[in-house]
Amino acid sequence: MRDPELKRFHLDPLAGDPNHNGWITLAKQALAAGYSPQSLAFAVNSGGFSWTGHLSNYYNQWVHSFEQLSQRQDPELQAIAAEGLKWATTARDQERKRERVEEIEGWD
Repeated sequence: MRDPELKRFHLDPLAGDPNHNGWITLAKQALAAGYSPQSLAFAVNSGGFSWTGHLSNYYNQWVHSFEQLSQRQDPELQAIAAEGLKWATTARDQERKRERVEEIEGWD
């Protein structure tokens, strides 16, 4: 379990919805093991994805998920949510800008 070669896989089970009870349990264990709130926030998106439509909508889903997580009364979960909101909001807003330019100028 403490094999350093496997460390890169430790957060893989955290890919997905951070509001799921199983996710919260694993996140609390990962925090206790020394992982940062930021690394846990980024882990939600580590499983890869497929998406159709505006990518800003994909990131907006994460904004909503982390907003929901931020409503919990647990300071550790709120710290993860804050990091997730930074990441997802920035990514969403960048994609919205890119999509707007694409609407105006078209595809290259």
